[in-house]
Amino acid sequence: MSRGELAERINLETAKIYKEMLGKGPERVRTKLCEDFLIIQVNGANTTIFNHLRSTDKGLKVLKLMRSSLFELFEEDAKKRYEQIINKKVKEIFYNYQKKEKQIILTIIL
Repeated sequence: MSRGELAERINLETAKIYKEMLGKGPERVRTKLCEDFLIIQVNGANTTIFNHLRSTDKGLKVLKLMRSSLFELFEEDAKKRYEQIINKKVKEIFYNYQKKEKQIILTIIL
């Protein structure tokens, strides 16, 4: 499988995970493949309530806590799904929500 095909499979699986987690898939997913890690950028995975929460500092804190809690619930399943695609053990997944870019960045350490 080529790097492009691998990235596309990761993108599709990430979109599925987000649809299951939030009830809505992202508008865009991009994956960068490196030697021993993957960087996945997820844009536009916001529901209406998330957009409202993003508008205040207090709401943003709630949103970050909610997203990180949701991601923790799905992390083990996500690891297994990514491992099936890349045929490597996933050691760690780091989650970071960037308000300004309206994106979520997952860093997967292999």
